[in-house]
Amino acid sequence: MNRLTRAIPNFPIAGTRYEHAISRGEIATMRDVFGNVNLYPGPFAFFSHFAIVATRGNGGPLVDKCEAIDGVIDKIFPFLRRFSFHQIIEVKKNG
Repeated sequence: MNRLTRAIPNFPIAGTRYEHAISRGEIATMRDVFGNVNLYPGPFAFFSHFAIVATRGNGGPLVDKCEAIDGVIDKIFPFLRRFSFHQIIEVKKNG
């Protein structure tokens, strides 16, 4: 997604070029260091992200419709949440 948004002239960029989705290896490293790591995925969001890019972050009816589509997919296929771009990571030190 970062590559796509950076390719669009004058698109407002959130975050830095170093931000990326956390890999399984990074989560494994967190578990090695802290011992207890829990992931809480957000709702499924795919089409709404592309709609935000298409509207240059301005929202509108296209984003609303795509969010509705994402909501239906989220209800039918809840297992897709593990691929959600937004997740809460709870890290606790054992001992």
